[in-house]
Amino acid sequence: MVALVSVLVTVVLFAITQVMLVRSARQAARASMVDNVLTALERVARTHSRPVVVRLWIKPEIEYALLVPRLLVGLRRRERVIAVWAQTRVNAMLAAKTQGEVVVIASDLSGKISEWYLGQRSRGWFEHEVKDHRPKKNRTARREFNTSAHAVLLVLLACACAVLPSALGSALAARWLRIHP
Repeated sequence: MVALVSVLVTVVLFAITQVMLVRSARQAARASMVDNVLTALERVARTHSRPVVVRLWIKPEIEYALLVPRLLVGLRRRERVIAVWAQTRVNAMLAAKTQGEVVVIASDLSGKISEWYLGQRSRGWFEHEVKDHRPKKNRTARREFNTSAHAVLLVLLACACAVLPSALGSALAARWLRIHP
């Protein structure tokens, strides 16, 4: 009888330990995902603080677009609505007209996911937001410098505008001097 009780206690303690290990691993995975989201926000903010010429070719919303699949894989099935909500925010970043708007949306996204992690925002809030989300069909709104080709053309145009007047002036002066020595 004593042996049976000791075996039962051992089995129960083992099961409790395994459950605690699984919970701890899930909590660590969540913490890692939230850390990835906050790291992406830091990169986006740093990118936005750079001079315009340097950030012409950088699309900070890609940081978040790459995080959504990680969220989908890392979250439990009932929590995947958070990744779906994050995708709606990434879509809003892609539709933003300025990089400043992208930073605001990224900050909001990171803040909401951090609040969820801390227990200040429920999964139900994300479900409600996804259900109420009606994407805009406005495909004409484009951000300035949305491709590298546009940025290169604008830089070349700016250089031409800076050089053309002086080149034209020196050519006219040379011609004037040839006509009126």
